[in-house]
Amino acid sequence: MAAKASVLREDWATAEQIERVQLQLLDVVDFINRFRTILQSKISKKNNIVLKSYDFWMQTQVLKLGLLF
Repeated sequence: MAAKASVLREDWATAEQIERVQLQLLDVVDFINRFRTILQSKISKKNNIVLKSYDFWMQTQVLKLGLLF
C-alpha cells in the first residue's frame, strides 16, 4: 500500500512540474506574440512614412519636369 502512495505522490509531483513548464511556455509564447505585434506596428508606421516621402518626391519631380497632364 505504501508503494502505491509513493507512486501517486511521484505522479502528482511530475504532473505539477509539467503544468509549471506548460505555463512558462505559454508566458513565452504570449511575450513573443506581443513583441511581434509591436514590431509589426512600428514597421508599418515606418513604411507609411517612407511611402509618403516617396510620394512627395514623385510629385516634386513631376512638377519640376512639367509632366502634369
